[in-house]
Parts: sequence; C-alpha cells; structure tokens
Amino acid sequence: MTDSAGNPVQKGEVASGQQIRITLTEGGTNVLNVTGEDLNNMADLVFVNQPTEQMPLLVNVDTGGTGGELDWEVATQAGISGAQAPYILWNFADATRLNIASGDSVEGSIFAPDADLTDVSSTNAEGQIVARNASFGTPNMNGGEIHYFPFAAELECETDTPTESPTASESPTDIPSPSDSPTDSPSPSDSPTDSPSDGSESPSDGTAGPSGSPSGGAAGPGSRDDEDPAGPGDFLTATGDSVRPLVIAAGALLAAGAVILLLATRRRKATRPE
Repeated sequence: MTDSAGNPVQKGEVASGQQIRITLTEGGTNVLNVTGEDLNNMADLVFVNQPTEQMPLLVNVDTGGTGGELDWEVATQAGISGAQAPYILWNFADATRLNIASGDSVEGSIFAPDADLTDVSSTNAEGQIVARNASFGTPNMNGGEIHYFPFAAELECETDTPTESPTASESPTDIPSPSDSPTDSPSPSDSPTDSPSDGSESPSDGTAGPSGSPSGGAAGPGSRDDEDPAGPGDFLTATGDSVRPLVIAAGALLAAGAVILLLATRRRKATRPE
C-alpha cells in the first residue's frame, strides 16, 4: 500500500479518510494484509493495475483488534469493476461477526467461514459469499443485490520450509542403538555352576591323573581323599601294612619249596645204581 504521494503505508497505519493505492506484481498471487480499522479508514482504494487470473489479489483482513467483529464501511474500489471481481478474494479468517453496513459495492468474493454475516447496505456485492450464517437486508433496510461473479483464480501460498519434512536430527525409532544387546545373552563373567571355583580339588603335583582315573595302577589321591578322611599319606601306610603278611607267607612258601626240591634231588641220587 502507498498513499497518494507514493509513500509506503504499513498494515494498521491507514489514517482516517486517507486514499490508498496498490500496484500488483505480475506472475503470481498478490497478498494485501490490512486490519478491519484500515478498511474503514480508507476514503477509497485505487488499483494502479487490474488483477487477472494470472495475477489475483488476496486481501487478508485482521479483525483481532475489534474482537473478531466488524461493521464494514466499504471504500470505493477505483479502477476495477465486475470484470475483475473473479480475481479478488476478501478473506475474513478470524471474524465471528461481519456486517456490511454501508459504502460502495464490494468487488470480489467474501470468505468468512466462521462469521455470522449480514448485509444491510443498499449497494451490491459482486462475487460469491461464504459464511457460517448469512442474511441480506432486514424488514426495515434493503440489503442490496448479489451479482454472481464466481471466483476464477488459483491462489498460491508458499512457506519457507515444508512443515511435514523431517529434520536432519530425526532418526527411525525402531532401529536399536549400538549399545543395545540381547537381554538373554550371558555376560562374560558368567561361568558354569558345576565347575570348581578354585584349585583345591586338583592334584597337588603333575604325576597324579584326574580324579577317578587310574594312575600307574593305583588309585589317585583325589579319589581316596573322598573316602578316607585321613589323607593320602595315611592311605599308603595302611596299604603297606596290609600286604606285609602276604609277602612273609610267600617267602615261607618259597623256602619250603626249596627244601623239598633239595631232599628230592638227594633221594634220586641215593637210589641210582652205580
């Protein structure tokens, strides 16, 4: 927006009775952001160039300053008529009550989906009207006419970044992290419960075999310790004592045998003829 001298006018800065001029940019959607108070302060709205299908105009009207309610005193839209109405959209997105009170004809479609709209102005609306509820005129006031000029442009609205695109820090939630490990796997410290916990049951030197295995024909110390609390030394001593009588008996038998053999030899010599 600019004033009649070409100076820029920002949203919310339109002075009462001020003329506002707008120049549209070719090749896309043009957006004009104003407040409800701006609309009512304009003496007239002058179009330097006219909107087209390839150069439509979207007018966003903010009614937050008046609590979502607006009694619209429509300014003259100089430079356009019903032929340009299909390419203009008046957007009252936050309005809950919109009353077209007086002024000039509205060129373009009115979009106020959440508003209760009333039209008590004797001038016309040229376009389409979308509202939650709408009434035209009262028993005491003429609401004017609605001339059907359907909206015939496509508005392009772009954002800087797509809202549904994932950010670089996002990662799939179902992929386990490298630190994850199966809960049923044993830890390195686990060991079989049946294995000996120390070396107290192993042989004390390298000559003895494993427990329960023969070692040189004699039982190993480990197997005997389980049966004889006295220990391996006492077991060997007891074994020597038990075999000593057998050794003596064997010696006596050998001596007796030798005597018998000697007597038999002498006897044969005595009976042999000369």
